[in-house]
Amino acid sequence: MNATQEIQNKVREAFNFSVVKAPLFGPDNTRTGLSGLFRDDDFSLVGNSSVKDRYTPHTTEDVVAIVDAASEAFDGDIDIQCNFKHGHYVTIAPSLDYRKQIYGTDIVFPRLLVNASYDGRAFRATMGMYRDMCRNMMMMRQVNQTSQAIRHTSGLRDKMDELIQTFSVLRESWDNIGDAIDHMNERKVDVRQFIMGLYGTPNENSSKSVTMHEKRMEAILTRLRDESRKCGLDNPLVTGETNGWLMYNAVQGYAQHDSIRRKDTTDFEKILSSHDDKFVKEAERLLLAAV
Repeated sequence: MNATQEIQNKVREAFNFSVVKAPLFGPDNTRTGLSGLFRDDDFSLVGNSSVKDRYTPHTTEDVVAIVDAASEAFDGDIDIQCNFKHGHYVTIAPSLDYRKQIYGTDIVFPRLLVNASYDGRAFRATMGMYRDMCRNMMMMRQVNQTSQAIRHTSGLRDKMDELIQTFSVLRESWDNIGDAIDHMNERKVDVRQFIMGLYGTPNENSSKSVTMHEKRMEAILTRLRDESRKCGLDNPLVTGETNGWLMYNAVQGYAQHDSIRRKDTTDFEKILSSHDDKFVKEAERLLLAAV
């Protein structure tokens, strides 16, 4: 069995169910013209809204075709991880040749994230990065060409050339991400001023607000201190300064690993939530702004 077949089988094994469409009825069994989507293995509801009767759900084989095309973006062996949350999510990691070294010990790796959802929108493929030091999975919004839409349709195997071109564009965006990291690395940041400007000051009349602020500040500062030590840099708690790259990772790492969200039960769900975190978005915007 070759590597391509192994990857295909891994996708099929992870998504060994179909999403089926069933009509929705109103009072007295009145047809609504709408349908719901359900997994055929546990009959759980897929998606947060109904779809029109003409909607055609994509299949596992469509996801296999996307992963096959995505594998063309990297040379050598790849590794994939599959998750399902109202749609198919696949992360695709390349060989180590595509790593980017920031310091002697600070290395990031590209990660393609493919989202084939059932929300009626286009599928999306995003070039992200995984930082080995802190296990942060990040996807930047301010960097050009890091996200590409894929038309939601069935029978994607017949559109392989188009898919491969999509992932070729994403492959080139890895250089853009590297440039963004270098830019952040060159930024000097006043640690406490940045954190206070990002999160604001707590409501002094609310003990809960004060406690939350203090715990968040402590968690972020601890991350900065520990990661600066691993990189062989000065302790930012002593100097009061750090660079934008470490500052961004501290904010993103807090959102992904430390922030309490009861709805997030898996590491992958925490990655998705941190990507949508408003403070992570704002930290990226501020740290990539022109000096």
